[in-house]
Amino acid sequence: MHVDADNNRGYSVMISVIVPFYNQEDLLKRALDSIPSGDNIQLILLDDGSTDSSWEIALDWHVDHAAEFGNSIIHRQEENKGVASTMNLGFNLALGDYIVSLSSDDYFLTDFSEFMPYLDGKNDLVYFDLEVNDGSIWHLDEDSKNEFVGAVKFIRREFLGDTRIPDLKYGEDEPFSYELYAKNPKEVFTGIVLKHYNWPREGSLN
Repeated sequence: MHVDADNNRGYSVMISVIVPFYNQEDLLKRALDSIPSGDNIQLILLDDGSTDSSWEIALDWHVDHAAEFGNSIIHRQEENKGVASTMNLGFNLALGDYIVSLSSDDYFLTDFSEFMPYLDGKNDLVYFDLEVNDGSIWHLDEDSKNEFVGAVKFIRREFLGDTRIPDLKYGEDEPFSYELYAKNPKEVFTGIVLKHYNWPREGSLN
């Protein structure tokens, strides 16, 4: 069921949600249905050159749900360019005060309203916890943030600035995170589980 997050409406903080996808026709709709809607949510759907029915699924879903968001973009790249290029396009398109990403084989568990006290324009990186496939929780803190360096945080867009993900085939999250750390961010660890992370998994975006 699609999350209609009415309690998100009226907040002054805008959140850009970037959803890159590539050949995820079996799981994509589940991911999209989990995204909290609201006037303060910018939705950015980016097809990285899928060759299955992912684009058609996303396009149909967008037609049905675009009006539930304050702003929405859907874009298709004609060829597969990889997760770094796709995410960087999302960063370029983002208008929100904060940016969060959702892989197309993952899904949100928690409404964004729980994070609003932390998305105050002062915190640069706002971390959340993850639930994985066996039901256990990956807890993000000062130590574990270096172990789980992927999409585990809201990023303040002005803090992100021109920093972008390096164009690597694998492991692009690590150097990107360390570039952010080098900018001396103000960080907060919320202890709130935001996502189900599909791990261990096969066929992630690449």
